[in-house]
Amino acid sequence: MSQAPGQRFPIGRVILCIIGSGLLCICVFFTSEYVRVSRGLELARTARMGEVLVDLSKAGQVRVPARFEFREAHGIALRLTGGSGTSIDELGARVAVAAEGDRELEWQNIELRYCRRDGDEVELFMAGGAPKEFAFLLDVQRPVAALAGQERKLYAKYEVCGLEGLIALVSGAFAIGGGVLSVAIFGGVMSYTRKRRRAMPTQV
Repeated sequence: MSQAPGQRFPIGRVILCIIGSGLLCICVFFTSEYVRVSRGLELARTARMGEVLVDLSKAGQVRVPARFEFREAHGIALRLTGGSGTSIDELGARVAVAAEGDRELEWQNIELRYCRRDGDEVELFMAGGAPKEFAFLLDVQRPVAALAGQERKLYAKYEVCGLEGLIALVSGAFAIGGGVLSVAIFGGVMSYTRKRRRAMPTQV
């Protein structure tokens, strides 16, 4: 298409459109990140992975499978319900993290009296930076006879705090900022282009 005499190539508007397109891509990317982190955070707060009933009055091993999909979490903790009783502190156990193909496990002894309590639950162990698919192995070596008949649940849970919500908030802010600036740039270019066309003399 040939240009009218005296009409210049709109290099400035082209550059603005390129910048606007870049900001639009930023908006789309951070919008998807906001949705992903928000949904992951909602699921992470309620997920109870590999939940299983345990009888701590008997010796033996219990396997709790887990999946580390929400990578923004600090880690995944092995939790036990019904940990408020004093008799449970007498339990002697150890825990290990087993990934696929692991042959030699690194066992860590658990002293329940020193474990962190969260209401009626006790955090036995936390794995940070674990592979995507793994399992907690709880080995009860010194059971407590007084716990016979008392059903407790053992499960894996994401360890999350307010930092994950901040990541979602920052992603949302970038998405809104990129979207607003992109709309402003494209709107300004379109408005300026219409004014230029109206101001151009009509050719016969």
